[in-house]
Amino acid sequence: MQIINERYGAYSWVAELIQVFIAVSVTVSFLVMGSAMKHTVDGLVSSLCAGSVEWLSKACERKAPNRRRVCSAGR
Repeated sequence: MQIINERYGAYSWVAELIQVFIAVSVTVSFLVMGSAMKHTVDGLVSSLCAGSVEWLSKACERKAPNRRRVCSAGR
């Protein structure tokens, strides 16, 4: 940016445009990577905990068989 402003003052708008483009690109990149990481972690957690939730639901229903809808872990 300094070179453009020092040598080519008439094109200082190009330097500003490049800075805005870089800022937008970095922001979009972080958002996309963060979204992909969130979905990956959600998938891992749900696949690892699926058996645990079923076990918890069955244990809860064995403890209180007469209560209706007390155990919501199976949903």
